[in-house]
Amino acid sequence: AIQAAQEAIRGLSQSPRTKQASAILDALGLLDGDRVVPSQSPGAKFIFDKLEAKGQGQVLNRAEFITTIERDLDYMAPATLRLEPCWVAVLTASLVYNGDAVLSIPGAKFDATNLAALATTPLSELVALKHLEKPKDWNVSGLKALYELLGLAPGLAVQVTQGDPAPVQQLQKSVSERVEKLVLARQQLLNGLPFWGQSLYSEAEVAQIGDTMRRCKEFLEGLQAYNTPGKIKNFHLATPEIASHKAAFQRLAEIEAMERFVRDVGQLTNYLSQAET
Repeated sequence: AIQAAQEAIRGLSQSPRTKQASAILDALGLLDGDRVVPSQSPGAKFIFDKLEAKGQGQVLNRAEFITTIERDLDYMAPATLRLEPCWVAVLTASLVYNGDAVLSIPGAKFDATNLAALATTPLSELVALKHLEKPKDWNVSGLKALYELLGLAPGLAVQVTQGDPAPVQQLQKSVSERVEKLVLARQQLLNGLPFWGQSLYSEAEVAQIGDTMRRCKEFLEGLQAYNTPGKIKNFHLATPEIASHKAAFQRLAEIEAMERFVRDVGQLTNYLSQAET
């Protein structure tokens, strides 16, 4: 049971899942086709309802949803579901995966952004959890600013809060495209954009613009972890910090325009330069 439960936890975010992981997740009522949907699982819903009943800032302790029958014999809902702690660990992990809960064990916390660490944590530690807590509320204003920064409709942020994965996929596609463009533009900048025998930017400008673009690239690469609605619920950057990267995109557009201009008139300027000599 221990090995099967650990495999099921790994299978939450693994693609493709092993047959064993799929069988366990399905038996616990967590799968709708290939999607993990904790809300349809009686066990996950049992835990979720208890967590939802807690006030803001309160936690759901282990003893509040796992009952000790006798020494070393624990069950969740012994009169109805009668689930052993190893299966409860799979259910709590599914809530973390879906962005519905934050799992706290001695020395560590897991939310939807660090599922890889959760999947490699020994089951014995997950079974001995301290408590579950609610994730922070959706950062709607920050998400709207993020979508707007990437040239996407800010209304998509609202769709994300409703669990729609499509806007998250759009976000990730835009992030990947922007990262690639920033890498190319920064390389062009550092190599120099010559025009009529001179560089279009001074050394100081190259250093300043290059640093702005580097920081923006690192910001975008950090967004690649938020690839599901559950994970993006843990996005908490404020609007001003997001908006600070607009300058990098303005510089990107400028460099792309300069590069096109230099390329288009390159043959003419080369001819004129040679004619002068």
